[in-house]
Amino acid sequence: MREKIAKELRLEINEFILQMKNAPVDPDIDDEKYFKDYNGLPTKCIIKRNPNYDPLLHPKFLLAKNQENFNVIFAMLQASSPDLCEPVWALISKLPVNQSVIESLKSL
Repeated sequence: MREKIAKELRLEINEFILQMKNAPVDPDIDDEKYFKDYNGLPTKCIIKRNPNYDPLLHPKFLLAKNQENFNVIFAMLQASSPDLCEPVWALISKLPVNQSVIESLKSL
């Protein structure tokens, strides 16, 4: 449910706080459980911005900033068995483009 809300509002999953029945929903617990427990969305569902969210501290940006991380991930992609290639590529596709990759593409 949190993924659907984030996509609809164009927010990161941890950029907002979801409250149901006047209590915050723990993002580490399956949101679908809450949805099923309430038989759909409860009458009182609040979505508000997380005041502690800093996009620069999001793990995907921290990974993308460090070239060594990209080197390791691409090495995993090259050395991986076919079973691991798909999840590694899925990880790469979710990360912001690395500055070094951008510069390499510009120089082509």
